[in-house]
Amino acid sequence: IHWIATQDVHPPLVVVSARPETAMVLERVRSGFFRREPLEALCHADARRSAQIQLAWGGVRTESPWLFDRLASLSAGNPQALAHLCEALTRVMFSMDPHQRTFTEEHVAKAWSDTSLRVALRALCWDPLADRAEIRAAARAIVECGDDAGKLTRTDLRWAVDKLYDTPLEGAALTDAVTLLQAYGFVEANAASVTLRRVGPALLLPSWVQG
Repeated sequence: IHWIATQDVHPPLVVVSARPETAMVLERVRSGFFRREPLEALCHADARRSAQIQLAWGGVRTESPWLFDRLASLSAGNPQALAHLCEALTRVMFSMDPHQRTFTEEHVAKAWSDTSLRVALRALCWDPLADRAEIRAAARAIVECGDDAGKLTRTDLRWAVDKLYDTPLEGAALTDAVTLLQAYGFVEANAASVTLRRVGPALLLPSWVQG
């Protein structure tokens, strides 16, 4: 990066695939040096169709088409989370009956509670952030101090992080923490407040911040 920045030549185009926390670091290396192109979550219709296709590869079907909507909702549009969920569903279904090829609501519920799925979702969505004290404190404050709708003002969030969880943050550290929690699909945020999402892997955040 330093060599390119100091040469009087047209810089090459380099495509870097990075998680949100790495993208934030790269953007600060040199202002305007990188152009960020976020990969958006799958819309509900695309997630639903993807679940159908992935399960069809294994010959798995259902007599209740709305269950594909349930799978799409539980994935929150995260393609890798959806793949883990479909894998867990197939594993749970075959463990109950090796000859079963039609899944039901019971199979979906058991898959969502599957220990291996929970481990995979944590590794995908929470472990990349969990070693950062400011993110752990912000997530815990949002989970424990939000109102019935999971909403917490940014002012109250900063107070909770500073006072309740003894993690005083300087500068933009809390803003960055919220940005990353939003990028990973845990919260929705605006200039005034932060709200815990009640869908997909975000449903598991309360258990993760405690462990």
